[in-house]
Formats: sequence, C-alpha cells, structure tokens
Amino acid sequence: MEKNYKKYIFVANTTMPISSLKKIIKKLGIWHVFREILAFEHWTKKENILSVMKKYKLQPQDILFIDDNIQHIEKVQDTWIYTLHYTNYTIDIENKITNFF
Repeated sequence: MEKNYKKYIFVANTTMPISSLKKIIKKLGIWHVFREILAFEHWTKKENILSVMKKYKLQPQDILFIDDNIQHIEKVQDTWIYTLHYTNYTIDIENKITNFF
C-alpha cells in the first residue's frame, strides 16, 4: 500500500546544478515527498523564500527551512518560517519532513 504524502516544494539556494541536486534527493529516498524541486543560484536565502511564498501564495507557517549551517538558519528567522537545523545525518529525514506540520 502506497503512503499518502502531502507533496512539498523543495527549494535550494545553491550553485549546484539542479540535476545534481535531484540525484541527491533521490539517493536520500525522499524524492516522492516533493511535488516540485526549485534551485536558485542568485539572491539570498531570505529573498528566495519570500519569492516562493509570493509565487505559491504561502504563509510563513507553510514553510520549513532545513539547513546544516546555523548561520543560514539565523539569516531567515525574521521571515517567521519554521526552521530545522539539520546536523544529524542519521535521522529519518523523511519522517521529520512529513510529520513536521
């Protein structure tokens, strides 16, 4: 029986090509959790978050920002979005994502 997942939008602020990013997401086994994968090479993380919120008509409580760099987490906190400082790479990230909201 297939799990019924809410589909999330994955947004990355990276210079990594989107094809490489997609390979990583597939390797992590969480590809099916996302309905869209977006990658931004320009602007700040905060600007990209605000852009996605506007494009998809999202509220701050609809956003989960995951990063392994605490400085990146701190830079977006004034947007009032949820943040997850992800440093334990052995945790079940799929469970964290699907149960966060």
